[in-house]
Amino acid sequence: MTFLEQLRRLFGNDSDAQPNAPMEAEPATKNDVPAQAEFYAAPSTPNVNTTNAVVLIGYVDEAGTALSDPEWLNGQLGEPLHLEFRQFDDYLLADIQGFTTTFDAPYHIMTLHFIKKLGHPAILYPIDYDTGRLVAVPKLLSGPLNVPFLFKTPKIEGYRMIKASRPLTGHFTDQPQVLIALLRQSNWQSVQRVNYYLELNQSTPIYYTPAGKRHPYEFPSHSVWRLL
Repeated sequence: MTFLEQLRRLFGNDSDAQPNAPMEAEPATKNDVPAQAEFYAAPSTPNVNTTNAVVLIGYVDEAGTALSDPEWLNGQLGEPLHLEFRQFDDYLLADIQGFTTTFDAPYHIMTLHFIKKLGHPAILYPIDYDTGRLVAVPKLLSGPLNVPFLFKTPKIEGYRMIKASRPLTGHFTDQPQVLIALLRQSNWQSVQRVNYYLELNQSTPIYYTPAGKRHPYEFPSHSVWRLL
């Protein structure tokens, strides 16, 4: 029994079966794609790197002292960083070491260096206590905010300091500070106000200052003057 007869006997009970007729094979063309190839074809998926990555952000001052606890950022390699740096009162950001905008390594360190803001200067004016004149060039100090300062007692030949308008120490602030040092000539002595009157028995010369330039006029003889 031929293979064709076996097929006929197998499907002989099927009323819808059609007589089996010989079929001619169609010639294959270059554009034909086998059904099996279509079944197994699938789009290629890109390789996604899911390696964990960490960025450590440190905040330090000019001396390398930490201004706060470090900040940890976690992500995947290649992902962008969402940066929002911390701010500190009285400090300015001066430099960033290891700056990056992506998770470019499994472990990365970024260090932010801050410097202190400068405060306004403090100025010391040395003033003659008796004449109100400036007796030397003013001294100026400047430095970072909240850092202490100290003016030395003015050393001016022929003068000694009597008092100052405020202590010669302080801290730099966001406002200028003015200090006045009051000095008196070394050969002058302090006097006390009295209510006495003096009658001159002869004409007396008048000077601008002790041992200074003489006035063109004099106190007349027998004139009475109140002592101050």
